[in-house]
Amino acid sequence: GAYIRGCGAYISGCGAYIRGCGAYIRGCGAYIRGCGAYIRGCGAYIRGCGAYIRGCGAYIRVCGAYIRGCGAYIIGVWCLHQGVWCLHQGVWCLN
Repeated sequence: GAYIRGCGAYISGCGAYIRGCGAYIRGCGAYIRGCGAYIRGCGAYIRGCGAYIRGCGAYIRVCGAYIRGCGAYIIGVWCLHQGVWCLHQGVWCLN
């Protein structure tokens, strides 16, 4: 499964990496490398683990992976919030 940790967070499941504190994914033009997956702004999608992004504010389903954040384990859904991808309900953010 994919794990997202605090500083130097990474998604091991697809081999994608988000490096360092304050790393974030912008809504348009940003991308994640790994498993041939990438984000190219609004309306694009991520291949791998069956996760899809469908436009601004859409959701990414995370392969049933556990995500660490705020001291809790969350089987999370990601959403775009003001140009930053966050867990649903804003419990964990990369900002």
